[in-house]
Amino acid sequence: MPIRTVLPDCCEDWILEYGKHYQPGAAFRCPECATEWEKLEPGRFRRKTNQRVFVHRVRQSEDAEFPYLAAEDGDDPLTDRCCAKIILRHGKTMRVGEFTCPVCGTRWQKEESLKGGIRVPCFVRGDRAEPFAIQEGTTRSYLVPLSVHQLTGD
Repeated sequence: MPIRTVLPDCCEDWILEYGKHYQPGAAFRCPECATEWEKLEPGRFRRKTNQRVFVHRVRQSEDAEFPYLAAEDGDDPLTDRCCAKIILRHGKTMRVGEFTCPVCGTRWQKEESLKGGIRVPCFVRGDRAEPFAIQEGTTRSYLVPLSVHQLTGD
């Protein structure tokens, strides 16, 4: 399995919304998870725990923009931000079947798998061997590979 770059949704949301207001060299924390960050220069942010640098990028279509953070070294998260936002917001109510991300064009398949005798909605990308599932967190949900998904109460 590829190395998984973890960029919590809360950090990305905060930086995309408010990162431009920090001065270069300013240190700050994500108000949701308390991860420490530093703004290096406009559009560049370093996570202090592991010195990983993320840069502000934009996917541009004919008449819309989708901002996201990408790992400067190219070791990006396994799931693009646009896909993750769609799955987290609409995944539970989507019908089983294929869908395509309108932002990046990635094709997905919603399926159901059994885990511990319970049906778990899964989201499969053709280029990944393992499906993703929505994991309920303490403050918000996030996507995880099915092998590490925990049923509520586990």
